Amino acid sequence: MILPASFFETTSYFGLSVSRASLKAVSVAGNQQVIAYAQQPIVEGSGNDTAAYTASLVTALEHIKTQGNFTTPYVAVVLPETYAFSKEFSLPTGNMAEFAEGLSWQIGDLFPFAADSIYTDWKLLSQTKDKITALVVAIPQNRIDPIRNALATVKLFPVSFEPAISALSRISTLKDKQLSVLIDINQSDHSISLIEGGISLVTTTNLNHSGENNLAELVSNIQQLLIYHQDKVKAVAKQYDIIVTGDKASDAMAASLQAALSQPASMLSINAINPGFHQAFAAAASQIMPPEDTASINLLPVDLRDWYQNHHHLTLLKTTARVLTILMSIGILVALGNGIFLNSKESQLATPTPAEATINLGEYKPADIVGKANRIITLFPQKTGPQETLMIAISAVPPTVKIESFAYDETKQLWQFIGSAGTRDDILLFKANLESSGKFSQINLPIGALTTKENVDFSIEFTGKPAKL
Repeated sequence: MILPASFFETTSYFGLSVSRASLKAVSVAGNQQVIAYAQQPIVEGSGNDTAAYTASLVTALEHIKTQGNFTTPYVAVVLPETYAFSKEFSLPTGNMAEFAEGLSWQIGDLFPFAADSIYTDWKLLSQTKDKITALVVAIPQNRIDPIRNALATVKLFPVSFEPAISALSRISTLKDKQLSVLIDINQSDHSISLIEGGISLVTTTNLNHSGENNLAELVSNIQQLLIYHQDKVKAVAKQYDIIVTGDKASDAMAASLQAALSQPASMLSINAINPGFHQAFAAAASQIMPPEDTASINLLPVDLRDWYQNHHHLTLLKTTARVLTILMSIGILVALGNGIFLNSKESQLATPTPAEATINLGEYKPADIVGKANRIITLFPQKTGPQETLMIAISAVPPTVKIESFAYDETKQLWQFIGSAGTRDDILLFKANLESSGKFSQINLPIGALTTKENVDFSIEFTGKPAKL
């Protein structure tokens, strides 16, 4: 699966499901066929001892990497539903920004934990001009942090943390259904969720036993969940599908539930995959979105999210700078091919017209770019251009400043960077870094960018000193 081009770098990742007794990993190809998998036990109940639990995870993850021979260090993590707490939350506003701000102020009142001890995210359930309703999900930090630390120890990088039902509900077979009851039965616990159109509406969990041998309890829990849902929507669910998944799921269990509830029941069918690997497959095969996406749940810690954003941003700028260098070199080669000779005392190296540089990678094949660039380097080893100035400007960007685009006017040697910053002090630091480099003049930062204290959008212009020839 390919990461979305939002703030993550475009790279592949595999799915990892964490249960109370084991780790399971799956990697899929573009056609959603499994190409690698692995499974390892962990010490059940060791979560009460953080050090022992982390050590158990590290050992299991090292074996997972060896067994699966996964080719990427990035991983989408699915957590037991029993770790998660969820609550429906509404505000009388149709503005999404207002809703997000209002929710942030009330997180501490929604769950029986201190706000700074949980990771939270939410997804939209409904929106009108007067009201927004969302499902808010929280997982205690002491559930996620040991897993995160273990991943870091074995040099794996999580791109998401998500409860099991949230991951499973994004599978296409569930998205297509109007209303379904999803039962996830595992070795030592089980959960039951109502899912509609790929959205988990409400979930109940049982930590004590799997429910594998207690049909009466499963039937009772399903009926109670349906009654709760009927009271909320003021409508009776006359027909729904029962879908069973998890380590202890079986066709016999589905048949028993169908007979007891007089509703169609079946095993969750995913490419003939063992039900115990459904969660890991769901993480690997479905699109992982950043925490700010309103249609999914991603409990990725904020510092990790920001690291990915900044790393991707810097990589993108450096890649763009390298491409600009190559394209400028190609422009020189084309000019030479047309019989235009450069006088080192009277001429300047020029980018392709128009004067303001525009990059279009689709016009060149990678092999052609590399070949032409190598010839230019051989012919003109001493020539430099504005790419040197661009790299200096990039190095002046603080980590808290995000550059979204830039432009260069060859005729004026004028650069323009457009982006956003956490605070106006971050923008002033960027301006100061440009000034202290000694490579730029006429640095112009519009006063409007300094009237806002936080979450500032800005545009800054500066002139570079002429490139040496």
